[in-house]
Amino acid sequence: SVVVGVFPDANWMKIAALVVTAEFVPSGLYEALLKEMWSLFEVTYSVDENGNVFSENDIPFSSNFENFQSEFQAVVFGVTHFFKVIAPKFKITPKGTFGMKTIYSG
Repeated sequence: SVVVGVFPDANWMKIAALVVTAEFVPSGLYEALLKEMWSLFEVTYSVDENGNVFSENDIPFSSNFENFQSEFQAVVFGVTHFFKVIAPKFKITPKGTFGMKTIYSG
């Protein structure tokens, strides 16, 4: 299962799921994620100031439900795609991230 959070501010919502923590990021992963995003629609991999990797999207509050649903599903797809396609190339195995402290967990 994928744990996805929705984090609002004044005008935007960030939809994010932690994919891999910085301690498990191998050399070359960040570049691979940039290249992978080139061929994926709506999927965004981002890195926080600690080096943790997220699948995330941002949408304005003015968006409709259909747009929210599309962006949310893209975050889930990003996590799934990461572990099916990208992670095996770097020998990264899934590890539960529920409850981990990040900039989004407060």
